[in-house]
Amino acid sequence: MRFFAPFAVTTIAYEEVAYKLPLVKFMDTLNKNLQLDKYGTIEGLGVIFIIKPPENKIHQESVVYSRKYKDIRILKRLPWDFVLNNDEEEILHLMARTYLEILEELPTQRKIKDFDITALRRDVERLFDARGWLVGEFS
Repeated sequence: MRFFAPFAVTTIAYEEVAYKLPLVKFMDTLNKNLQLDKYGTIEGLGVIFIIKPPENKIHQESVVYSRKYKDIRILKRLPWDFVLNNDEEEILHLMARTYLEILEELPTQRKIKDFDITALRRDVERLFDARGWLVGEFS
């Protein structure tokens, strides 16, 4: 899969929550402050946040690595009730924490040669912390 930016962030969500997601702000922050090619051979890292009620089983979490396109596509659920009942700022904090969790778990899910995921996670964490995005409690 090819992405429109090195760091791509999008969603699969119902209309009643989709408008609350600060996707552009999130993605622009990553792309304006980090260079994905600095960390190795990966040219695209796409995260797709799934925001559907728990009974919706159509969209499942997954991690797909394409050697051909040198990219990673990750589908990750965000808690439906949390997104439904919170504002954009709280959702942004949840997205930031979830993104870091994704980067933390990635080495156990896929082995990717010539890609320094540890350095990327460290730099993303520093960026999010500097922006004040790593606050709040989530359930």
